[in-house]
Amino acid sequence: MGSSIVLKLLKVTHYYRNHNSKKWYRPLGYDAEDINLNNISLHIYQGEALGIIGEPGSSKTLIGRILSGSVKPDKGKVVRTKNLYFGDIDDRKINNLTVSQYVSELVQLFPYEVTEHKVEQIIHWAHLGDHIEEKVSNLSEKSYAQLLLSIARSSKNDIIILNHVLSHLDETFIERATVLSKDYIEANKTLVLIDNDVEKISKTSNYITWVSHGQIRKEGSLNQVLPTFREHEKDRTSLKSEMEIENLFLKCMFLFFQEIVIEILYGKIKSINRN
Repeated sequence: MGSSIVLKLLKVTHYYRNHNSKKWYRPLGYDAEDINLNNISLHIYQGEALGIIGEPGSSKTLIGRILSGSVKPDKGKVVRTKNLYFGDIDDRKINNLTVSQYVSELVQLFPYEVTEHKVEQIIHWAHLGDHIEEKVSNLSEKSYAQLLLSIARSSKNDIIILNHVLSHLDETFIERATVLSKDYIEANKTLVLIDNDVEKISKTSNYITWVSHGQIRKEGSLNQVLPTFREHEKDRTSLKSEMEIENLFLKCMFLFFQEIVIEILYGKIKSINRN
């Protein structure tokens, strides 16, 4: 890992955008319970393939968007010293360009002069040769993830951030993502991968940041963080299962007693009618 910090968050706080709960007496219109990210700081280095993990709803996706500059934090600073490419799986839904048009626009932003065949090469590498004139919004998440990985690889930017791309890649493309990760580490460049699929993160990262409830819970090597995270997830999902079973039991008991009450009331009504 290089010694230079190329991307960092400094005391970043961000609030949920629930306009129904806005409070006129607060400076930003939000209160403590509306905090999405809570005063987090994160330093990302050259030669680092950082995997950002966390349970669903932990706000790790938002971290990727703030790091990329697509979302501005309510408080704190984002500092970036190198050029950056950002791919977000959710952007597929709002992209009405064709695959060819989309890639043609993006290659103009690459930090080097591209050849006339670059667009065709990117699409071919993504296995989307049959989808050139298809709208990006009509692609499957798998196809779009392949396209984002191909664009990221070809961009040669000093920093690549991919938001929930890995989980939609098959084994062939995960192997390609692993090669890209190794190449970036060796070239002293930076890769940031945010995802729910911990197994795929473990194959493509050399450092882990665990986010929980809008805060950084733990940082370190894969061996330092992943065993603890997996144990936490095992406990969390087990607790969820137990709660679901308990809720189902309570619901069944409620329906059971409801039927008894109805039968009692029905019996009383019949008795009254007879009298």
